Amino acid sequence: MFRKAQQIVAAENPYLYVMFPEGIKKYDISMLFNEIPVFRKLADDELFSKAHLSPGGYGVIWNDDIDLSVDEIWEKGETVTL
Repeated sequence: MFRKAQQIVAAENPYLYVMFPEGIKKYDISMLFNEIPVFRKLADDELFSKAHLSPGGYGVIWNDDIDLSVDEIWEKGETVTL
């Protein structure tokens, strides 16, 4: 099943908050720094703050080289309770 996000907030680096119809997830992007070297570039606050949803809401995009499926965020992110 493909998840679809409604909104994203690039909070204090390295945390993303992503709103889904089913709830909100907090995702620590730094866990990808060692797994996928290109993600280390997101340690830069200016680049990190450029996070935005892809058309349709199926991914998070920073630039032409760095993107992330919202399925990853849903599966590995921490559920936020309000």
